[in-house]
Amino acid sequence: MHCRFAATIPCVFALGFLDSFARTQTQTVPVPTAGLEHRVVNAPVAPEAIYIGRKGGLSVIDLNGFGQGTGSIARYLSPNYPYGYKRNPNVGQPGIVPMLGPSTSNRDAGSSGALTLTLDSSLSDVLAHVSDASDVQVGQPLDLVYNNEGINKWALTILQVNPWSEVAMPGNSIAVAPHPNPPRLVEPAPNPRMGIECEEPTVTTSIKVAGRVTTMSPPCTSSPLNKLVNGNPFSQSLATLGVFHQNFYGVFHGPQPMPPSPPPPTPYCPYTTRQQIGHFLYVLDTSHDAIAVLNSNRMTRLTSIPLPSPSAIAIAPHLGVLAVTNERHGTVSFIDSNPLSPTFHRVLGSIHVGSGPTKLAWQPEGEALVVCNTSTNTLSIIDGSSFTVRSLSLPTNAPIDVAVSSRQFRIGIDTWTWFAYVLHKDGALSLYESGPTPIGPDRVTTTGLKFTSATRLHHAASLAPTCFVAHQDANGLGQISVVETKRTTSGGRTSTVTVRIGGSNSTTPIKDRLSGNRIVDIAFDDMKNFGAHPEFTSPLYPSLPHALHSGKSLARRDGTKYRATYEPRFVFVALDDSNTVDIVELATGKLFRSLSVPGVRSLGHYFSQ
Repeated sequence: MHCRFAATIPCVFALGFLDSFARTQTQTVPVPTAGLEHRVVNAPVAPEAIYIGRKGGLSVIDLNGFGQGTGSIARYLSPNYPYGYKRNPNVGQPGIVPMLGPSTSNRDAGSSGALTLTLDSSLSDVLAHVSDASDVQVGQPLDLVYNNEGINKWALTILQVNPWSEVAMPGNSIAVAPHPNPPRLVEPAPNPRMGIECEEPTVTTSIKVAGRVTTMSPPCTSSPLNKLVNGNPFSQSLATLGVFHQNFYGVFHGPQPMPPSPPPPTPYCPYTTRQQIGHFLYVLDTSHDAIAVLNSNRMTRLTSIPLPSPSAIAIAPHLGVLAVTNERHGTVSFIDSNPLSPTFHRVLGSIHVGSGPTKLAWQPEGEALVVCNTSTNTLSIIDGSSFTVRSLSLPTNAPIDVAVSSRQFRIGIDTWTWFAYVLHKDGALSLYESGPTPIGPDRVTTTGLKFTSATRLHHAASLAPTCFVAHQDANGLGQISVVETKRTTSGGRTSTVTVRIGGSNSTTPIKDRLSGNRIVDIAFDDMKNFGAHPEFTSPLYPSLPHALHSGKSLARRDGTKYRATYEPRFVFVALDDSNTVDIVELATGKLFRSLSVPGVRSLGHYFSQ
């Protein structure tokens, strides 16, 4: 059974044990307005955004840098700051629809350029107020629920297509970003009933580009080619200026403009991105024992979901359910995250695991949810189909984080199993290799690796079992190590550190040190991703649900082969001793930039587990 965007999680509702679960209605929290009448947010969205959870709120790193969102009009007008929206090479280009005009206020001044913090119209980089944003997950596209379909008859869902296959699909694809990212706020609001105050993204170009979705003209409105191609966002030369990393470029992705009245018959003019841009953003607020659900573009609070003692969150690869560990209660709760489900944002139920569950991660094909039970030194494996749970004892003390690989079936190291890296409080790294027997051992072993003051794991953008470990080197300096697992000639498994970033013994060509030493989280850019391509699905459990597009599997089919779902250029490193987020180039180890983020707690990007 495939879990499409339009369906809920039928495999969950089929379980008899859910009858005893308490179903909790969501608590709608109105958007605060007192004293904020003139403060608005218009932020760039994934895949060109990194989300920063901090004490007191949420911030966004703009990876594109050429959008017309909220920002500083003084900086925009300064002749000494040639970055941001005014450097977008499409500004002033004839035939652009909607027309890209100059900025006039903080509401449409655009950002300070790529790799900078987004500002609201009051010039604050705290875009949403959450008491303690300790975890962030990106959910399904907002336009499934909030869209201009009732206003713009050429922005119908039936005209929305997959940017790779051109097959009809609902929901903005993660593979492409809107242009501009974001479009500007306008008055009067195009669709106030749906909370849409921005223009549509630029109309899809009508000039045919091989391998790109383009419109047919006539009768469709035409747009010229997108000049914002791959390049250097900091370049002073138009010949090399562009977005630093992307996959679908050279065309625009927006729908046709609103037709005249009375409207003519609607032609088939395909598009891939419409208003509302952005996603449902889930932010763990540990201070209030709740999940805050935000609009990732406007940062308005859509609802709040109370839970008993939430400690970490993870959205399923098929996007239909959000899992939450409740540390004090020893449970994992499941929230319906399908916008088109009748139980959207309700707690479907809870499962008892071990004592003190903390971090958790989904297996990328949805085969299982892996939970760290810190107090009982166990690992709980929750089956992704039956939702039955079993626990495994661990060879060393308190597990504090986990990262999970794809099933290695004709990809990676081809063991036919999947792997979970488990980080322990003492810095030891253990490895779970899945079953079922006789395919795999279904056991946890030690890797022999131990990291000083280790805090976090993150899966790698790789087909093979690989993870990043955030820790300190022998001198107490902040460092990130890449661990890769391979098969030995005798049929065993060996895990080794292949790369060290930062610290005193880095292995990268450039040996820059991090701006701090205590890493609390890491994330990666999703700029170049293949989320529109078909996902690698479980070869053993083909009936598991999966998303129609933009699911969070780590592998995608590209022709007859598979490739990693995303290819990051940068790693983002949150350091709470220096109150910074460092941006480090993966290939070179160059510290590109350090952003000041007081109270930083967590980082989020689309393809994080």
